[in-house]
Amino acid sequence: MQKRIHPAVDNSIVPEHGVSRDGQPLSYNRAPAPDLSPWIARLYATVVEAPDDYRLNCGLFNDASTFRFQLKGLWTAETRDGTEQYGRSALYFGPHTHRMPVSVTGSFTSIGFSLRPGAGYALMKMRNAQYADRLVPCEELSLPGEAVLEALEQGSDPEAWLQTLEG
Repeated sequence: MQKRIHPAVDNSIVPEHGVSRDGQPLSYNRAPAPDLSPWIARLYATVVEAPDDYRLNCGLFNDASTFRFQLKGLWTAETRDGTEQYGRSALYFGPHTHRMPVSVTGSFTSIGFSLRPGAGYALMKMRNAQYADRLVPCEELSLPGEAVLEALEQGSDPEAWLQTLEG
């Protein structure tokens, strides 16, 4: 069995993100630090540069709840509660029971982590049925979304952002 090297420890690993050979966005993502792995499945950072008027239409279909910190981009999502629109924001996405249409205009930076099954309930008594197909600002969950956004804005590379989230 190969030993996994944690990027935060091995300085020879250079975090990569950008685009694939055919122009598809790539995110930098990794497993969490061992002490967080019972609750967090993956952490990610995605940076996409695009013209201001470029609109990307896509969708999300995740069985895991996710915290997403949007530093850049104008986001729109079709949720159970209707059309939601956000710019810079700290959001909790509940699990999806079907594809959630999403679009973003302009360049965007999205940083976040997905929870393991049952972690939301174990940590905060969050019930999946209450949040399925929805997104909720972190402040509505009594979580410090603005403080996390401010801390993330101090970093400029994917690994620094993920270490900030882990902290």
